[in-house]
Amino acid sequence: MQISSKLFNQQQVNQFSEINSELQSLQGKISSGKNILVASDDPVGSVELSGMKVVKEQIDQYIKNVNTSDSRMKNIDVNLENLTSLMVRANELMIQASSDVLGASDREAIAIEMDQLKEQAFGLANQQDASGVFLFSGYKSKIQPFVKDISGKINYKGDRGVTSLAVSESMVVETNLDGGSLFQNIKVGSNKPISMFTLFENMSNSIRTAAQAVYALEAPTSAEIEITNNNYGNWSFDITGNDGTASISSELIGDDPIDIITKINLADIGITASFATTYEKKGEHRFYIALQTRDYSRSIECVILKGKRSREEEEQLVTEYLVNLLAETIQLPFAYPDHEEKPVFKKVDADESWINLVNGDLDFVSSTKRVPELIFPGAFNPLHSGHIAMKDLAEKKTGMEVSFEICIQNADKPPLSYHEIKRTIDQFSNGENWVMTKAGMFFDKSSMFPNSVFIIGAD
Repeated sequence: MQISSKLFNQQQVNQFSEINSELQSLQGKISSGKNILVASDDPVGSVELSGMKVVKEQIDQYIKNVNTSDSRMKNIDVNLENLTSLMVRANELMIQASSDVLGASDREAIAIEMDQLKEQAFGLANQQDASGVFLFSGYKSKIQPFVKDISGKINYKGDRGVTSLAVSESMVVETNLDGGSLFQNIKVGSNKPISMFTLFENMSNSIRTAAQAVYALEAPTSAEIEITNNNYGNWSFDITGNDGTASISSELIGDDPIDIITKINLADIGITASFATTYEKKGEHRFYIALQTRDYSRSIECVILKGKRSREEEEQLVTEYLVNLLAETIQLPFAYPDHEEKPVFKKVDADESWINLVNGDLDFVSSTKRVPELIFPGAFNPLHSGHIAMKDLAEKKTGMEVSFEICIQNADKPPLSYHEIKRTIDQFSNGENWVMTKAGMFFDKSSMFPNSVFIIGAD
């Protein structure tokens, strides 16, 4: 077989091309300092290299997290040191203010400095790091943790969460503190915990009032004041609530505080005053909670052991039931308290006609499914023999059939719940007719039933 010059030349060209490609690949590796430029250079090595890149990125992120954590914790440490300095200075001021030789102006100067310490603590509680993250707001790191309301009271807007960053595959470092635990939970003696800001305010008040015949009282939710009036005359004091401050002045001629209570309630500052009994209460301790939705009424009733809990503990128990009832209603996770006493749960599902009546889609609901001819309006709570006697007499005189009318929304009474509707209707178990409306006044009733006769009873 003869080989032509053309085929020979083509083979030579292909060989030179392959050699040139290999030279270019070698030059690329030499210039880049990399042995693998594309995956086809070394498939196995490429996979290993890709895994190493992922590991390097993780290590870089861990290093970044370490630096961030270190920066935040240093910031927190500096703020805590400053806070400690404030508390040391506050203690010095209280020792200084305890001197009997100080005058009113001296005490006022000390109290002003104490107020300034409170403002400095407020500033420390709202510190941020270089990236704008609040150090003491829990998970809500972009929300200012402590804010003042209209009355000047400082409230915590963060939560109790603690953020953290991973610094290795097996180690996580916390990077902040929640302000609620740090600033809102100061234990003073055997009393309930108070906020650091309240502590500063109490110290300031005690300094200002040390040489005066008045007292400053502060309570987060409620307070009891017992008046033993041995000095008849005018009593004056300032009282601050969530909606402002009011000056109360009252002339007392005995121990009856009704005038003070009335003036506090009329001040409209977000505080309600009432009498508190000091004698042992008679009867059972019980609570009753009722809730109504569009479709049903739900209630919880429980008799709790008298003397087993304090008033605050009883209120906490009721609060837990209320919160869990609301959670159950909106289909959130719930767990009612577990305690010795056994509550009674009741539920009444509304008939669709009741729902339509409540919503205004029906004018009336009747047991006879027709317009009543002789109507006997009333609450019938309960239905008694006098009502039955009036019914029999009216039917005898008119020759008409009586329908007892239950109004679920009277003019001077709260609307009936589904519990009350069912209890009322269930009384008519002996064949009595009934009709249910929302017509609270006779003008409305007569407009709804213009051709009916009404029975009017008088006590």
